[in-house]
Amino acid sequence: YEVRFVVWETEDMPMMDIEGTSDIYVKAYFNDKDVHKTDVHYRCQTGIASFNWRMLLPVETPSLMTTLHIDAYDHDFIGSDDFICGAKLELKEVLKIPRYLDLPIKFTRDYYKSLSPEEKKTIGGGIEFMSEKDDVEGIKFWVQCMKDGKKGGRILCSLEILPEWKANLSKVGKGRDEPN
Repeated sequence: YEVRFVVWETEDMPMMDIEGTSDIYVKAYFNDKDVHKTDVHYRCQTGIASFNWRMLLPVETPSLMTTLHIDAYDHDFIGSDDFICGAKLELKEVLKIPRYLDLPIKFTRDYYKSLSPEEKKTIGGGIEFMSEKDDVEGIKFWVQCMKDGKKGGRILCSLEILPEWKANLSKVGKGRDEPN
């Protein structure tokens, strides 16, 4: 299966550098051996970093790795990068649709509304979809990130899962500018 995960932007990200800025980028992965990253939004002063960055994450099912990790970092030129905050989305139940029905699924506002409170809690991530006015397609949602048990910033993203055959029929590029 191919998970098409788009990071659109962030908001409310804490400033990590002494001069009151952060050089923000986002990582996403199911398996920490196959980590995907956005580019870096340098010198962010507002906590709002803009990306429009597509990641193509391969997933095999059945798999024990069904948790999508989404982490925001501050890029440092000297030393290691600073973890800002992160979230986890448990997609085990969502992955069953392409697996058993052999159909793609978009994680949309309507799909999310159809889930029971228990199913929403299982997915996690403090998900909040954009309003219909701001996102007519209903595909963009905010994920609340946490650090040390406290709220951090939020990441605006979208998610689609396709069986391999469907992904091969409708190839897309990754990153911001890679062509189909």
